[in-house]
Amino acid sequence: MGSLGEPDPSVWSKLPHELLESVFVHLPIGRIRALSKSWNQAGSTCSTFTRAYAKLQPKLCGIMWRDFTSETHCVRVYNTESGKWLPAFDIQDIPECPSPATACDGGLICLASTCQPSQREMEFLPVIVANPLTREWRQLPPPRLVQKCESVQLEVNRRTGAYSILLSGSQAGGVGTEVMTEAYNSSTSEWSRVESGLVLYLDKLSGTPLVCNSSTGEVRAYAPPNPRGEVLQLKTHRNDLYLLELIPGVPDWMVSLDGDLIIFDEGCPSSRFIVSKYKVGNSGFAWNGSTHECELVDIPGDTLLLVSGSFLLIVRHSFQYDHLMMFYDMEESKWHDFDWNTGTVLSSVDWENAFSCELRWDACP
Repeated sequence: MGSLGEPDPSVWSKLPHELLESVFVHLPIGRIRALSKSWNQAGSTCSTFTRAYAKLQPKLCGIMWRDFTSETHCVRVYNTESGKWLPAFDIQDIPECPSPATACDGGLICLASTCQPSQREMEFLPVIVANPLTREWRQLPPPRLVQKCESVQLEVNRRTGAYSILLSGSQAGGVGTEVMTEAYNSSTSEWSRVESGLVLYLDKLSGTPLVCNSSTGEVRAYAPPNPRGEVLQLKTHRNDLYLLELIPGVPDWMVSLDGDLIIFDEGCPSSRFIVSKYKVGNSGFAWNGSTHECELVDIPGDTLLLVSGSFLLIVRHSFQYDHLMMFYDMEESKWHDFDWNTGTVLSSVDWENAFSCELRWDACP
């Protein structure tokens, strides 16, 4: 002990590492990373510390987007227990992945470029897996067959942490519309061709649902299910199709002659937003029994649906008005209404390339 009963700072360096971990897991991760290089490493990789941290921390999820001004990937975290968004942070060292197809599951995200080989200064298709929370990432070995990616799917084994990636696209030197599908296994670190099964994705230009038969390479366009209201957006997660519809109230919003919003308060009638989930089959889509409804006061602007394995996010955004959002936790079957005011507000350009992701401290890319 130092003078006047003050603790000697050198004592901390003599304590067992396991004891320090048991104390530090109760502190904000940012403060832990600032302690030293070794603790920054422990808090930024899959380690015994982050595994212990994951057990005590609340369930987290978030959104990730590419900031074209700073040329970095940005992340914003939502704490489902407090119902608050945390300030955004960036991940500066992820390699560039032009116009990526994205996938997420179990605390990991995957980026795969959708550009033609001639449109990028790379010899092979970049495929990147990352943990947005720890900011740890790795670039996978190049695929053997697919050189122009059309879709990517990611599935994480929640028990072992191992993951697999399905990559569908055109083969090097391929002709016609044949699409190949390759699978990456994190346990073997190898790619292999997929010989059977269906792969669902959306056409990048029209948004039409497309289904690839892995055994034949044939791609078929599937008609979306019959809607009950105005279809705002289609999204896919693995082989599930999510349909976002709007059933408007009367009126949803009113503007004066000069364009100012004159009715926008709690007394204003709201609109119903409906999200339905469908499974893909050999002959079309089948409703799987999942339909989620919420109400939002409508504002002029665009509507965006973000989907991950455990939650949905409905966003109304525009250049003129604040964002309105509803968050649905599929594991708890519960809607969350929250305030977006804390930290960075995304621009409409950022929203166009944003995607949602589950977040876990112990997920290892």
